[in-house]
Amino acid sequence: MKLIPVSTLFDFVLKTSLRHNIDESHAVKHSMDVFFYANKILHIENLNQCVRSKNIVNVCASLHDMCDSKYVNEDKGWVQLEELLQPNMNPKDLHVSKNIIMTMSYSKVIKNGFPTSFSKEDLLLYHIIREADLLTSYDFERCIIYAMYKKNIGYKEAFIQAEELFNNRMFMYLKNNLFVTNYSKKEASRLHQKATQKIIDLKKYIL
Repeated sequence: MKLIPVSTLFDFVLKTSLRHNIDESHAVKHSMDVFFYANKILHIENLNQCVRSKNIVNVCASLHDMCDSKYVNEDKGWVQLEELLQPNMNPKDLHVSKNIIMTMSYSKVIKNGFPTSFSKEDLLLYHIIREADLLTSYDFERCIIYAMYKKNIGYKEAFIQAEELFNNRMFMYLKNNLFVTNYSKKEASRLHQKATQKIIDLKKYIL
């Protein structure tokens, strides 16, 4: 088994984002950030030498928003991912990757809890990718950008909405036990503090 080239994955993200008007809050930069965190956790968990694990992590981390219902139809989006991945991924790993992507979002976890269908090994991969995505959401400006694009509102209104979202969601991640790995718990605590200070500082400048 060979790794799918990272350049292939990010090239697909770029082209798909342009085609479906996926804004910068969920496009290439976000995919790269999730990819980074996921591989960092994979390394800490001593799974980075397993080609299968690394392949699944790379695929899900980089491509997860390319079939996000906020931007595209999930089923049609997955068909496009499948066409990309089938030549280099066996049916079992493709199925696992689909299940991870389709169940990893914050809203689905809150609604349905963690999936029970994964093997122990694949459940850890699921958490690694899901946690990487959560860690990137501590980026306060990213939240502002999303609101400006999707709701067509100005910066100050988007700031207010982003702060409310952080108070109700991001700043509750740790309290709600959404992190499983030790690295993510520590990193989330650090990012929580950083985002808190960022909001305080930005208020001095713009409100």
